[in-house]
Amino acid sequence: MRILTIAIALLISVALLWSCGNVGDQREAVSEVPSGAPADCARQGGEYRQVCIDQRYMCVLPFSDAGKVCKDSTECQGECRIDVVTVCDEAGNCKEPALPKPGQAATGMCQADNDPCGSVIPIKNGIAQKGENRD
Repeated sequence: MRILTIAIALLISVALLWSCGNVGDQREAVSEVPSGAPADCARQGGEYRQVCIDQRYMCVLPFSDAGKVCKDSTECQGECRIDVVTVCDEAGNCKEPALPKPGQAATGMCQADNDPCGSVIPIKNGIAQKGENRD
């Protein structure tokens, strides 16, 4: 019985180590930059960088109406939304933003760029939607 328990523990350990190695390989593959992509992106006025939790590369392009006050995405190149961002000063004192609840009247700002990730509250027809964590 004791030998069986040790054998099972050994198999589990090997499986865990093998899966950890595969995760590292996947991260390296995702992090590879295709040749020519950064230059192509720069020619379009973008920044070729890693985005989202999986750190995939993407050409992040700015929107010309970034920061414009809006009540709906039809008024923007990107999305009308409130970015959920905590602001901290140099001393480390942080201030949580005042956020509308879903269903409340609200105005947002046109999305800064085409980066698809982050924590946002979409604004539709002047009404705050449910907050979303996009990664």
